[in-house]
Amino acid sequence: MKKKNVLKPRKIAKQIRSQETIAIILEATGHLLEKQGLNEISTTQIAKRAGVSVGSIYQFFPNKESLVAALFEFQIKQNMATINRLFDDMDTLPSNKGIELLIHHVCTLYFSKRNFFRNLFVEVGPLHLEDLLVASRQSFFKRIARNIAHSERKAITITNAVMGVIWANLFSSQATLPTAIVEEELVALVRGYLKP
Repeated sequence: MKKKNVLKPRKIAKQIRSQETIAIILEATGHLLEKQGLNEISTTQIAKRAGVSVGSIYQFFPNKESLVAALFEFQIKQNMATINRLFDDMDTLPSNKGIELLIHHVCTLYFSKRNFFRNLFVEVGPLHLEDLLVASRQSFFKRIARNIAHSERKAITITNAVMGVIWANLFSSQATLPTAIVEEELVALVRGYLKP
């Protein structure tokens, strides 16, 4: 439990200028995570990239880990907002087109920033961020159940299959496929599974 308290921000930004500063700090952290892992990044590098003082970082975050936890939470919320908008748009599409669109967007989301997500997800266990990840997966499979699978059991299976393939391609240094082929295979997998 002690670790979770260390990951909380020092203070919550209420003023617009403070919120903008936090956004700039998170963006700089994300940019650096695209290039290297958390252990190789210093708060000095983050501050320099963000164009703020190290003191500005520590004003909001007690340590580098709390900053990465905030970035993780921000990214998960952003991903789910994007996917929820996509599900809303899918309501007007035939289910086959919806499946293609969903898988294309999920693959694009993760594979366009492959190193960033790899480096960010490596920190899930050490920083005890599993609850956020589980909550986002639950939200994802509930939308799949409602929009595509029409069954919670099938939605969980689809979510695990799709995310399993994406994670394998994010973390494997071998046997990965080009994004277009991953998308094509995932669409075939989901369609085949949902076939009556």
